[in-house]
Amino acid sequence: MNLDQNIYSKESVKARMLQNATKVWGLKSPQSLDPFVKLLIDAFSTEVFKANNEIQTVNARILEKLAKLLTPSIYTHPVPAHAVAFTLPYESSEVLLEHTEFFFRKQMTSTVKSESDKQLNIPFTPVGNVRINKVQTAVMFVGNTCYSIDDRLNKIPVARFQGKPEDYRKVTIGVDVSRYTSENFPKYISVFCSNPAFEHMDFVYKLLPYITVTSNGNPLFVREGLSYLTNNQPEGYEQMFKEQSIRNKAIEDIKSIYRHKFIEITGLSSSLFSEPGKLPQNLDFLDGKEDIRKQIGDKRYLWLTF
Repeated sequence: MNLDQNIYSKESVKARMLQNATKVWGLKSPQSLDPFVKLLIDAFSTEVFKANNEIQTVNARILEKLAKLLTPSIYTHPVPAHAVAFTLPYESSEVLLEHTEFFFRKQMTSTVKSESDKQLNIPFTPVGNVRINKVQTAVMFVGNTCYSIDDRLNKIPVARFQGKPEDYRKVTIGVDVSRYTSENFPKYISVFCSNPAFEHMDFVYKLLPYITVTSNGNPLFVREGLSYLTNNQPEGYEQMFKEQSIRNKAIEDIKSIYRHKFIEITGLSSSLFSEPGKLPQNLDFLDGKEDIRKQIGDKRYLWLTF
């Protein structure tokens, strides 16, 4: 680019025009040219230099316009960090609004000996309005093993037993509902599914809506994704501009990343809750196992078999 600018500079153009004029008129040196001819050449070189600058400016604007047209703004703005967070509400059921702000505290280790470590508050908000319930998966039965799931969702094996052959193709989870005190239980709950061994195989998660779910032999229904509660939508052109805004596009992109990993189980009611300390029908042969009885305790569960 610098080389092209030097070729079309005023001095370069003037020098080339003087050399050509000298050759055309058969003179030995540009100094022999008529002063009026030199004046005209100087004026022409100035106009050529101005025209070149205008052409370069137009080219830059055309390239910038093409770049904007060919590159949607969704790919040129900063992409926000995202993750899945777990929490329990104070009430039996609450709606988590999209403008609710939380803080995640991260310890930043100082690289300078004279400075102490700092705690950094990283704010984040939900990607949409979601309903959360005061229930949590507490027990899981897979094959011949009973697992305990703590508050941080760590899966810990607590007992082994002689399982039936068909149990190795099923997963039974116990959702602790003992802290849910409201009279009306939600008609559906959301379940997040994740397995690091299948993170690179998207089609596995897309098959989740086709699984069968029962609760003590009662069939339930499954649907894909996570439901978001909607606000009052603006009408007319305002809604159109909102749908095409960069913020809305970023939110929709994040929702689509996790859509296949969520399923919603519908057809629930409080009548499906077990009696305190009661195992589901397909696992009632484990009533005599002390380790399992101790793990179950006197809590009430919503048993789901996949």
